[in-house]
Amino acid sequence: MVLEDRHSVCAAIAEDGFALIKKPFPASWIDDLVRRADIVNDSPAIGGAVGYQVVDFPRKVLNPCTVLGGPVLDLILHHSLLDLVEELMGSECILAQAGMRYDKGVGYNYFPLHSDFAAGWTHGEQFVLQQTHMERVLSVGCLLYLTPSREGAFCYLRGTHRLHAPKGSEWSNYSSDEQASMIANRVRVDGELGDLVMFDPRGFHGPDLPSSKPRLALIFHFYNTEVFGRRQLAPFPVYAADLGRLSPRQLRVLGVGAETFYDPLRFMGNRIRRTNAYRISRILVANAFLSEHLRRKLRATWLTLRKTF
Repeated sequence: MVLEDRHSVCAAIAEDGFALIKKPFPASWIDDLVRRADIVNDSPAIGGAVGYQVVDFPRKVLNPCTVLGGPVLDLILHHSLLDLVEELMGSECILAQAGMRYDKGVGYNYFPLHSDFAAGWTHGEQFVLQQTHMERVLSVGCLLYLTPSREGAFCYLRGTHRLHAPKGSEWSNYSSDEQASMIANRVRVDGELGDLVMFDPRGFHGPDLPSSKPRLALIFHFYNTEVFGRRQLAPFPVYAADLGRLSPRQLRVLGVGAETFYDPLRFMGNRIRRTNAYRISRILVANAFLSEHLRRKLRATWLTLRKTF
């Protein structure tokens, strides 16, 4: 399948809940993303330095549209991709979130199967998902493999998007028999470098865990604006210089002038604030230039004393 073959991709997602599109973007784009990601994933973002963020031990995450530079916008907001997403939804869309994610391959399950949506799902007091909403394609998820992925690859329980998560989005809400019935339709979507998985997040999905293999992927989601309005999960950082490369349609999907569900200070990237490592790092960063400061202070004091005597 290719992005431009909207009929085949839409039919696959309507039937199975997901589709694998083989290498839909130029190899040069993928190579550039991987090269930049390798540089950024070398060190964490500390004290304003360019680098990755962490939300737990197994995962490194980062906002791709600043750290990796503007060309990634050409991919996420590719017009053929937007055509496909909006045909699936039957409405205009907005980019809800995007992230580069490196999963280390730690050998245990840290991210269980789940559905992104269920009746009663809410983002604070601004929005509560109704059962009638579940009849629509609420969102389209995209996962671009930036490493060949088999063990640790994206998994989908085929057809579960049509169940509409009747007992909620958490896997643990379902009985052993219900889980077994859904697991019988589990598909691991193996992919090569540059392959794109598109899926309906109403169905149960998650990475193939436990896994000992690392995985690098670009993950991004679009929301249906007829259901959610023009809202994103949190404000989406982009370099101002890169906005000039975008069409009016791409700017709309990117979220120019949109509202958000979460204040960025409350979004998941701030989870590290609760750790002891962060508390220690705050002290280290606050005093990173202390020795330089003391040297200059002592020199200034010495020069003042010399003038005095």
